[in-house]
Amino acid sequence: WISKSIGEEGMTVMSIIIIVDFIHIAIGQYFNICLSERISYLFGIKQPELCPQVVVDMMRFVLIAGVIVPAILIPTARPLCKWYGANDHIADMCMNYLIPQLICAFINYMYLALCGLLQAMGKTVMYGVCQITSCLLTMFVFDPLFLLGFKTQMWGAAVANTLACLIPFLFILIMTFCGKFTVKPKFNMFFKKFNIHSVTALKVSFSQLISNFAAEIPVLMLGKYVSLSATAIGEYVPVMAAWNLVDRLYEIVICVCNALNQGFLPAGSYAFGCNR
Repeated sequence: WISKSIGEEGMTVMSIIIIVDFIHIAIGQYFNICLSERISYLFGIKQPELCPQVVVDMMRFVLIAGVIVPAILIPTARPLCKWYGANDHIADMCMNYLIPQLICAFINYMYLALCGLLQAMGKTVMYGVCQITSCLLTMFVFDPLFLLGFKTQMWGAAVANTLACLIPFLFILIMTFCGKFTVKPKFNMFFKKFNIHSVTALKVSFSQLISNFAAEIPVLMLGKYVSLSATAIGEYVPVMAAWNLVDRLYEIVICVCNALNQGFLPAGSYAFGCNR
């Protein structure tokens, strides 16, 4: 939709901000793993009564991250765009996309965290349905609505992604706090002290965050070399637009690795807790 409504410049923007996008996704996946791993472990050691407080604690950690991450990335995003060789116009378009996306980042983090809870409770199908729903809402509702209907600039794509996550997130949130699942957190738990298992979850899952970051460093440098080559032949915009497509297609391969990783962790954590 960005290609159709904004053209090559829009695709170039997406290739430049891809590293910030990946950081954004990595942090969301981190909170997903935190809840998935720790809730499964608590089920394994037969202490399910601790799970509700861990869920609430993780939501509090998400809110903290939702403040810290934009505070770090928004000021550094424009210099990164310039480092990639973007002119002022392209850099402005990048910020037009990134600012609303990063300000609303906590919604995506919270959504993925609660999806981790679903996986830990064995509701993997619901997790998948929610993710597919977000995908379909983005592709067939909000992106065409904002980019073609309202004719927004790049910020429309960022808002579309946020809204597509917000709807299933609110569904899971309401179901969780209405006691429809095995784990039944209460709002008064937001005013209680943090559980030690919540802090342990952050530590145990930190390797996942480091792994995601480490995987993106080569992408960062490769993108820089592509931009230098594109500038050298005077074809910066079309080459960077093509780079976006190549990198996004490669994500399909990464999804297979993530599936094996995230599929094993809840089962492995439960078995470890049971001493099996």
